[in-house]
Amino acid sequence: MKFYHADSDFIHITNDNGQIVWTSDKPNTVKNQNGDPLYYAANYRGDVVRIVDENGATVANYSYDPWGKVLSVSENAAVAGQPIGYAGYYYDRETKLYYLQARYYDPETARFISRDRDPGDKDDPITQNAYTYANDNPVMLVDP
Repeated sequence: MKFYHADSDFIHITNDNGQIVWTSDKPNTVKNQNGDPLYYAANYRGDVVRIVDENGATVANYSYDPWGKVLSVSENAAVAGQPIGYAGYYYDRETKLYYLQARYYDPETARFISRDRDPGDKDDPITQNAYTYANDNPVMLVDP
């Protein structure tokens, strides 16, 4: 799989043969490899909790713990493998990591797998931990 972005905006994903399998469309919308439009329904944090088709029928349901660990997935064939999940981040199902534009986040450990280049705010110690996600408060915050 190859991911294509313009700055931080998702454009499309291709499979190993170069065929487009997911394309970004309007906000909260993707098209699968058949060109079918699918619409994301998200909660207050931006977690994709449901996907509906153009007729409003539910084709997928998802749930996560506060740190983004996938608790349940129910998908039909039209959305199998769709890439958007917790907090609207891109989810790699093989590695079980989320891509947040600059670094990968591991919901199992509730930490980033690489250091943040920003040293943090000297007046706010929690921001100085180079691996912390959402200042250790995923219920109220998401990482930018």
